[in-house]
Amino acid sequence: MATTFQQTATLFIIGAILSLTQGQNIDPEIQEKIDDYIQNFYLPATQTSTLGLSIVQNDGEVLSFTSVIVIKVLSEKFPELGEKVLDTPIRKLIPSANFTLNDRFRSEHTTFRDLLAHRTCISSNDLPLMTDAFDSAEDLTYRVRYTEEVCGIRSEFQYNNQMFVVAGHLAGLIANRSYEDLMQDLLTDLGMLNSSLTKLSDDFSNMPYRAMPRVIPFNAAGGLYATPDDMTRYMRFHLNFGSLDGKQVLPEAVMRWMTKPAIVAPWFAFKSSEEEKVTILPGIWMGLFLGQHGGWQYVYHGGFWGPYLTRMSLFPKKKWPFLQAQTKAQLR
Repeated sequence: MATTFQQTATLFIIGAILSLTQGQNIDPEIQEKIDDYIQNFYLPATQTSTLGLSIVQNDGEVLSFTSVIVIKVLSEKFPELGEKVLDTPIRKLIPSANFTLNDRFRSEHTTFRDLLAHRTCISSNDLPLMTDAFDSAEDLTYRVRYTEEVCGIRSEFQYNNQMFVVAGHLAGLIANRSYEDLMQDLLTDLGMLNSSLTKLSDDFSNMPYRAMPRVIPFNAAGGLYATPDDMTRYMRFHLNFGSLDGKQVLPEAVMRWMTKPAIVAPWFAFKSSEEEKVTILPGIWMGLFLGQHGGWQYVYHGGFWGPYLTRMSLFPKKKWPFLQAQTKAQLR
């Protein structure tokens, strides 16, 4: 997740655009001020060489790719359950998967909503994802049974990238296809022709001066490389609740499954002056953080997989989605 400074700086840029443009195109004077802020303050302060900012006008929410794939597979394979499929224990949906966590109750009752909303309360550790600790997503899914619990299931928010790897793998088992094939189908349907997933055959981790010699890609938790133009199509897909270029890729009713808070996150702040706008992020959707900034609904998610740092920020009621991307050499 992004540092406090990066979150504040991002909100400064977005807030300037929102308050000064009032939903219209950015005029040259405002563009000059934003460029000056990025070049002379943001980049030096973050020791970053580049920053990209994409703005798409209209309405909607941008959701996690893995969450989209999971609800697409579940809605197609279990149409009779409707949204209840998200709250049906995984063991009932896929008995053959031998899905097991560290205790019997958690193993028998964990659902896809639990995985995607970070509420399994299983200890989170990204280091194994970066150091060849697992041979495959199947291996990781098997070995999560040995991971310690942090709290009772659904009692607290516990961010866990490994659970997204598990969710992607299980979705593949339900569809009888690999997660990578499901993702490629989605990218094709969305016309994201310049996006790709990492592969073991790729030399994607051979970068000079990098401390880690090799990273096994777990595509359900950060293995997608996408261009700004392709991400614009992805955001339009969400702006139209599953429709893009006149084609309904995913039913609108299914897309709306993901816009309901699933758990409370313990993040809050208080104002120190009348002019200050406070960002509060009290809730989690499936794959996104939900909160408010200055009284407006605010939805975002960020990610870091060295040296790439990205962030999607949305103000649905203002009809302003943003995509921020930058390169950052050092690990956080």
